[in-house]
Amino acid sequence: MRAKLVEGRVIVSEFVRDTMTVTETMRRRRKAMSFEEAAFLIERGKMRVDDERGNEIGYEDFMRFAMRAQPDFILRHLVYRDLRERGYAVRCGSDFIWLLPRGGKNGAKAFIYAFSERDSISISSLRRIVDIGSNMRKEAIIAIVDDESDITYYSIHKANAIAANNAIAANNANTAHVKGSDRRIRGVFLGDRVLISDDKMAKKLHENLYGAFSGDVLYLSLVEAAYLLKKGIISVDVADVKERNGKRNGKKERDEAVERVDKIPKTEERSEVDEQEGQRGEFDAFMKLASGIVSDFPLIYEVYEDLRDRGFIPKTGFKFGSHFRVYEQAGSKHSSFLVYVTPESHCFSMYDISRAVRLAHGVRKQMIFAMAESRNDSGDAGGMSCLRYLCVVRLRL
Repeated sequence: MRAKLVEGRVIVSEFVRDTMTVTETMRRRRKAMSFEEAAFLIERGKMRVDDERGNEIGYEDFMRFAMRAQPDFILRHLVYRDLRERGYAVRCGSDFIWLLPRGGKNGAKAFIYAFSERDSISISSLRRIVDIGSNMRKEAIIAIVDDESDITYYSIHKANAIAANNAIAANNANTAHVKGSDRRIRGVFLGDRVLISDDKMAKKLHENLYGAFSGDVLYLSLVEAAYLLKKGIISVDVADVKERNGKRNGKKERDEAVERVDKIPKTEERSEVDEQEGQRGEFDAFMKLASGIVSDFPLIYEVYEDLRDRGFIPKTGFKFGSHFRVYEQAGSKHSSFLVYVTPESHCFSMYDISRAVRLAHGVRKQMIFAMAESRNDSGDAGGMSCLRYLCVVRLRL
């Protein structure tokens, strides 16, 4: 096959059958070929490319020319070649590579973005890739090329298993078994957790998969305590938090949070009218207190609350390098997901993605990244946030 470089493009001339004439004839047709495909054919000796003067361009010279024209050419070329060698039909687009079924008889089933192992990508960029796939009804794939030119493929899609759960129905049933009396369970704020010492109430909470026992007492994590506080299940005693925090870190915002709690009337002093307002005040003060201890606590809590309201059971995922390990329902022996919470501006290195997915795959779980996407439809300065869950799975093509 012969091709020619014309104005920075690889132009191939081919003969096609002209069926518009009375007697079928052959006519010459010119078409542009991608640099990736041209390099693949030149490498295998199946095509020769000439410059505009008619001089043949060697393989190395062509590769240098392609790199000057497209800075990411080498990554796309390596991905293209790998897929062709695996027997896939591949077509190169301006932004990504189209993956067709073997044989190429049907339309593209997926599109692929190529990255180097040293690249970084923001969680919002991953979300945009997923949205492109959803709009086109194609699978979104990222291909990461390492220093040995080996390629690892990851499928990225919405975590439909989470989105499918009915949040309202699950939320109604989520705390119903805990609400056994009008009296709220008393908790004591201790450092970075909340102590529940009432034996009966502690067992009741634990039966509903809140907290963990250490000896005869139950300890709630900060997100668990915040959730139960908001639901009106517990109250939190923070009377001596100010002194402890002063010794520990001395953060001004935690002291301010304690002062706000001190101003809230105690449960026995409240009337039915101000009970709800006082409960909200306790929750706000607790959130500010916890935010001084845990980085991005409001976002982590928002994800925890959403998962709980959808009927899932989120527990700490520290041993798996994530914020949560998530059980699909009570009684499940093994968790199904690992959830890592990130702000919208967070950037991942490709090593972060590889490490997280490899670990999740090794323990037979799905790796899900949760982000809070800001929504300013109303024009407010703060706007609202919408949680998005992105599932990343390693592919073996």
